[in-house]
Amino acid sequence: MKRDGRLDEAQQRFMAAIRADGGYAEAYLELAAIYRQQERPEPAKQQLLDLLEAVPEHPAALQALAEIFFGQKAYEDALAYAFRAQEQGCSGLYNIIGGSYAMLDHPEEAIAAFEKALAEGAEVSCQLARLYAQQENYPQSIRYYQSALKADSTSASLYYELGMMHFNMENYHNAAMAFEQAGKLGATPLMQIFI
Repeated sequence: MKRDGRLDEAQQRFMAAIRADGGYAEAYLELAAIYRQQERPEPAKQQLLDLLEAVPEHPAALQALAEIFFGQKAYEDALAYAFRAQEQGCSGLYNIIGGSYAMLDHPEEAIAAFEKALAEGAEVSCQLARLYAQQENYPQSIRYYQSALKADSTSASLYYELGMMHFNMENYHNAAMAFEQAGKLGATPLMQIFI
């Protein structure tokens, strides 16, 4: 039913399954997934919290809550659930952890988490470049901007930001080349100041 797009019918079935067996974890998870698909995070969170009452420290529930809270910009809650999910063996949460730390203005912790996310295969080079720039570690920032450009060589903003790092290091020739590439790709009016 859920796969066929009959979400209301699937929702009713999962609710009935929960009423019949309050410990049936998959029903809670599926119902929460339906609510998330419908862009209704509050009832999704409630289903996941109810599941945690029935099955404490359920890994998938913890991970889904971390994702929902991150999407709602509740970064402290996202961190708490991400760490709990990791304790239960979930992987792939360093992106949420890094993003949460970055938004909470903890750049060192964000960098450490994003480095681990990168090791897990997540494409976070751009985030790392910006964090290293914020820390005024321009050589590392340049390294990650170059890596990000390997993944997306059509981004005017990435070339512009790379140019700014070279400019800050007084590598004016490299800065000019990056600004020129940004201009070719459609620089914004703000970027035009340096191009």
